[in-house]
Amino acid sequence: MYSRELASARQVEPVNQALGIDYGSRGAPQDVNSLTGIEKVKRKTSRMYSRELASARQVEPVNQALGTVIFSGVYHKGACPLPCKDEPTGCKLTHRIDSGSRSPMGCKLTHRNRFWLERAPQDQEVGDGPVPWCSPDQLSFVAEQVSHHPPISAFYAEHVNKRIQFEAWVWTKSKFLGLSIGVHNIGKGVVTLLDTGEEYSLTFPNGYGRSILTVPWIELGGPVAIECPQTGHRANIEFVTKPFYGGKKHRVTCEVFAGTERKPYYTAHGEWNSKMEGRWTDTGRTETLFEVSCMKPRRKRVAPVSKQNMRESRRVWRHVTCALRAGDCDAATAAKRRVEQAQRDAARQRELDGEKWVTQLFSPKNEEAWEYKCPLRKRLEGIKHSPQQRTSESSADSAR
Repeated sequence: MYSRELASARQVEPVNQALGIDYGSRGAPQDVNSLTGIEKVKRKTSRMYSRELASARQVEPVNQALGTVIFSGVYHKGACPLPCKDEPTGCKLTHRIDSGSRSPMGCKLTHRNRFWLERAPQDQEVGDGPVPWCSPDQLSFVAEQVSHHPPISAFYAEHVNKRIQFEAWVWTKSKFLGLSIGVHNIGKGVVTLLDTGEEYSLTFPNGYGRSILTVPWIELGGPVAIECPQTGHRANIEFVTKPFYGGKKHRVTCEVFAGTERKPYYTAHGEWNSKMEGRWTDTGRTETLFEVSCMKPRRKRVAPVSKQNMRESRRVWRHVTCALRAGDCDAATAAKRRVEQAQRDAARQRELDGEKWVTQLFSPKNEEAWEYKCPLRKRLEGIKHSPQQRTSESSADSAR
């Protein structure tokens, strides 16, 4: 009961409600160890939902564009703790989404998980999509390595009740830069608001590993472009790298434009892993876009390893993970070699049999892009044009 009440006490701003992501900076009351505390949570939840809930179709294009900017700004943080206590291995680890990482030859891995965003009926399941056992009020995510040369990763996320989907693909080029390593992220993502028919395309910043011989640290750098052809809104985001002498780390600047206007109607600046401030050009009003330190971490929920597909990443690498958690590098190396050799043997056997590798979840869209085979848009269209739906619509028309 406590967990349900705490989950419902998160505030969801209208802009972020449209994007299916909670960037609210305020959390639930801490006094939840008594019935009085629970009643406080209930009253607070009632007030915030009556004041702040908004559907995607009620949000102005300006706010939708800004919400996409916020999504791009904090998406790349990437690391969060994983609750793996239900897995047979008993592992608890921190997982970083690294869609550009290399894998053994021919080894195409998938990863599925869901996120708790707010209160959801626990007895209701989607039944299809990337995570069939999740609730319609949860954000689900799936990823698959669709190519080994180059190492391309495709990923997809959706929120059923908010009618939002996100699909993307990315691969990397790495190079040494003296005492640093640079990773060029090549790819594209598309956030789709199904209720309004708007699509926001976005690119990804580059990554850098600095001071690799002393105390390593990571930063993002380079331009990111977000565009919506339906509304004409666009945003230019710059992840600013730290100068060799002086300066701050992780800085971001942003300008948002409408149509062909050359003057931005909104600007933002700050640090992508800390806090960002926004300013409306016409009125001069300033506001806090997000503050990471005030956000409550959202844990992923994944199926136990025993129930995962044989090619899902956690199942493939479970012995390596447990050895690393135990601090046994020799066992981890041996387990890693077994995985790699098994993949080499499978690739050799496919070549002898004249078989080609077939992706499970994604299909090529053109020469470079990839798309999820069964996105939310396609499933909703299938329901709309199903015989049962047409029959119900005809009955409703007759009743009128």
